[in-house]
Amino acid sequence: MQSNAQGRRLRKRVKKHYVDDDDDDFFEEVFERPQRWQIADKLSAPDNYQGKFVEELTANEFNLSYVQRTGFPNPIVIKQHRGLGLRVPTSKFTVHDVRTCVGSQRLIDVVHVDTQQSSQMTMKSWTDYYDQPSEKRTQLLNVISLEFSHTKLEQYVESPSIVREIDWVSNAWPQDWQEIQAEYQHNLKQAHMYYPKTRK
Repeated sequence: MQSNAQGRRLRKRVKKHYVDDDDDDFFEEVFERPQRWQIADKLSAPDNYQGKFVEELTANEFNLSYVQRTGFPNPIVIKQHRGLGLRVPTSKFTVHDVRTCVGSQRLIDVVHVDTQQSSQMTMKSWTDYYDQPSEKRTQLLNVISLEFSHTKLEQYVESPSIVREIDWVSNAWPQDWQEIQAEYQHNLKQAHMYYPKTRK
C-alpha cells in the first residue's frame, strides 16, 4: 500500500514575487489605502509612554557629566539652543546656497518616495527639481542626508559642543589620517578610506 506522500501528486512550488519593479498598481493601492491610526491617539494611549519619557534640560545641564551619570537613556528636549555651541545657517539660507557651497556636480542620494527606490542626482539637477512648482513635478523625491565635510558648507554648521566632546572620531582617530582623507575628499573611487567621511 502506498503512503499518502507517494500516492499524492505534489504540486510544483512556484516562488511568488509579491512586488515587481514595474508594478505601479501595487504602489497605488498601498498609498491610497486609508490610514487607520492617528499619532495623537497612540501618544495618549494609557499603555504607551508611561512615566517621564522625554526629559527637558537646559543647555548648561546637558553636558559630559550628565551623559556619564545617566548614560543618556531618554530623548532630550532643549528649548533654548543658546549655550549648546550649536551653529546652523539662518532661515534665509536656500537650496541654491547649498549648491554654491558643495558644488553643482556633487552627487547626492535621492529616494523616490512612491517606490522607496534610490538613485543619484547632481546638486544642479536637484536644485532644478526643487525650483519646479509642485504641480509640475512628476515624481516625489526626497533627500535624506547630505555629507558636506571639507566643503564651504562646513563653516555654517557645527554640532553641539557635547557631541564633539564625546565623538570617537574626533578623539580617537589619528590626526594624520584625517589630513590625508581631506586631500582625497572628492575622489569617490579611492580604494581606501583613511577617515570617516560622514561627519557633517
